[in-house]
Amino acid sequence: MMGFKVIAMASLAMGPSLLARLSSNDPTSLFFDPVDAFRSGYFARRRAHANKSLQQIGPAPGRTAITDPELCVGIVDMHKEGDFLRSSGVSFLDGLSAEERDGVHLEALFAATAPGTHSAYNPAWLCRGTNRVLTYEAASEEERAMP
Repeated sequence: MMGFKVIAMASLAMGPSLLARLSSNDPTSLFFDPVDAFRSGYFARRRAHANKSLQQIGPAPGRTAITDPELCVGIVDMHKEGDFLRSSGVSFLDGLSAEERDGVHLEALFAATAPGTHSAYNPAWLCRGTNRVLTYEAASEEERAMP
């Protein structure tokens, strides 16, 4: 309880202006500002941090064997400019402990008819970070005909 009081008193001392600036991009904050939240500065810093963490994503043996995941996540990439899939996947995995990561089932779908031409298709992190990679090429004729 003492820690909460210290934080509350520090928050009051900083003033609402500083609190608003520090938490304007947090949608759960009272000070959330949608205009400020979607400026590229925050996302550029987050992307840079995630890309740095990309070097630290090690092999995850047995990731395909998750039988009862706590969280299932799917990321779809439609081959747009940039590297959305890698940024999203690495940003999602960044900061998870080995135990937390073991409870996550992550799949990536390349929503392009020729995924081999996609810049994010088959890099080392994709094999280590996801449980399964899906493509339309692997789909059956019946699955491709579904709306």
